Amino acid sequence: MRVGNSLPPEIKPQLLRSLGFSAKDDVAYIVGAYGYGDAPGDIGKFTLTLHRAPGKSWLIFLDMDNLNSSAKR
Repeated sequence: MRVGNSLPPEIKPQLLRSLGFSAKDDVAYIVGAYGYGDAPGDIGKFTLTLHRAPGKSWLIFLDMDNLNSSAKR
């Protein structure tokens, strides 16, 4: 998925890649990886947890992400 097709050139779009998902009853989740621009490889991972009340649309309950490695000091 490419986000932000009309960004200024100095801002790189975030690229999301789904690795898996599941849904049961009123809870669903997506796990994946992300990167920026045309750089090769993933730089981080994410989880997106969704919840649905009876008769309602799915809503984001929790969105977490982090880098694959800590920054060098």
